[in-house]
Amino acid sequence: MNNTKREIIMKTIRSNVLLGIVLSTALFGAAAQAAPGAHDTAWYGVPVAVQKNVRTIVITPQTRHVNVTNGEVVTFAVGEQRFSFQFQTYPQTQVTELSAIAPAGIDVGAVRVYIADNPEGRG
Repeated sequence: MNNTKREIIMKTIRSNVLLGIVLSTALFGAAAQAAPGAHDTAWYGVPVAVQKNVRTIVITPQTRHVNVTNGEVVTFAVGEQRFSFQFQTYPQTQVTELSAIAPAGIDVGAVRVYIADNPEGRG
């Protein structure tokens, strides 16, 4: 192989490596923006009708965090307002802001929801 062909091959390889690095950086940046709290409600589960026969967590101005279990239905009481939510998260999703799942118009403040794995869901 002569030097000209070798130079062309090396330039092509360098260009492809550089393109891979640029694309990887762009994808990593997009993934970083999709961190917990940036997803819609469906990422964490589904809103359900307010239920009386489930655990109720009262949210006060002093509440900073709550603990729930994946698969659990919880009713949140914020003053006179209530909403229920069934947590159905991916295994790597372990925390979100309550404001990400609260219906519009319900001010829950800055409360974090810590979502524990459901031991019954393990194989």
